[in-house]
Amino acid sequence: MKDSRREVRIVIKNEIKLFFSRKNILFFIAAAVSILLIYVFQYEKAYEKYPEEQIKSLESRWGDLEYLETLYSNRVEQLEEYDPEYERLEPIKQTAGILVSLRALCGLQIDCWEDWEKNEDMLRDLQKQEDRKLVEAPDKIEPGEETIFNWDRRDWRQRMLLHEAYEKAGIPEPVHKAVPTGAYVLYHGLEGTGVVFLVLALLMLGWNYDIWSADFDESTSKLLYTLPFSRKRIFSVRCLVHWGLSLLGIVALLGILFLCGSVRFGFGWEDFQVINMQVWKHFSLFSMETAEMGAGDAVVSMGTAVGLRLLLTVLFFTLFFAIIQFVSFAWKSSTSVLVTMMALVTGVVSTMIIPATYEWETYYVELAGQETGLWEQLIPLFYFQNGDILSGAMGIGAPWVLLVEILMSLGIFIGTEIWMKRSEL
Repeated sequence: MKDSRREVRIVIKNEIKLFFSRKNILFFIAAAVSILLIYVFQYEKAYEKYPEEQIKSLESRWGDLEYLETLYSNRVEQLEEYDPEYERLEPIKQTAGILVSLRALCGLQIDCWEDWEKNEDMLRDLQKQEDRKLVEAPDKIEPGEETIFNWDRRDWRQRMLLHEAYEKAGIPEPVHKAVPTGAYVLYHGLEGTGVVFLVLALLMLGWNYDIWSADFDESTSKLLYTLPFSRKRIFSVRCLVHWGLSLLGIVALLGILFLCGSVRFGFGWEDFQVINMQVWKHFSLFSMETAEMGAGDAVVSMGTAVGLRLLLTVLFFTLFFAIIQFVSFAWKSSTSVLVTMMALVTGVVSTMIIPATYEWETYYVELAGQETGLWEQLIPLFYFQNGDILSGAMGIGAPWVLLVEILMSLGIFIGTEIWMKRSEL
């Protein structure tokens, strides 16, 4: 028993030494520098531009509200004159009155954003007034509902939930929504579709693309079978060490990102986020009707929101690692592995930019009432979209995502191990 443990320790030490190669250290340094640059040029720039963008957005909205106000006022006058018994007259009057108030509040917000730090309390109050005014809105508004609710009713209800949560907690609700605190950058970095996540994926790939192929490249593969250890032990220890250290490296990069935000703007753990509890109640695809989805929205602490995204991230990168090591063993050439995996990463990332237009996907979307295509719904490699999964925007139950990622990872690991046992190096 002691000899067995000693053998395992020897294998582990050897694998750790192999993992911390010069190549892997350089990859980590490059990734760490990339994270620092992302924080400076993405998050801090977004923070600086946010007030200006808010002013532009509010000015555009003010114009839209002015147009709708005129439209509804004229409609009220015409109905009162020609059809005073019209059943929808009162809701139209209500909408016209709401538009007057919203436009006035919108104008005040534009003025306040010119010096938002000085006017922060007033801005917070104006935003609450605007959202509370919408409580009076009729059930059906047409046209202009999107402009009036500043997107849609679900988005408005989420804002109301956040107002309530901050009031109950007794802390001021952030007016500037892009302050890159430590928790904020972690939350958005783990969204899955941003540059941070891409850097993490490339680091995982750079560290592990040659996990098996390096032995074939350097003609040391046959030595694996001459070691006084079973193939199962060699496989298990190598995969566990590389997987564990890779995840620790990802956590270290996230720690650097968190540290940057915390030093500059504070930790930010006191904030809240809205997630959709509907995704935890379904074990497969589900309808994304706005009313049904909105009923599942709930406010959680920033720590909980980050924790859920981190859970999905760990499982996704476990699946990604399983695929990398399988391709590394199957291709037996580091160059071929790197080219294949880069092509795979490029293909997955491109789906964030190029919308699907295939007829069979369109058919599926119409059939299931979904807004995303079948690829994004079912293929595990698309489960990197943590933000969309937890908001319900992908129409996939979170338990389904977790189970598929776990089973796929185990299946690939077991398949590679069996292949290794039966193959001749």
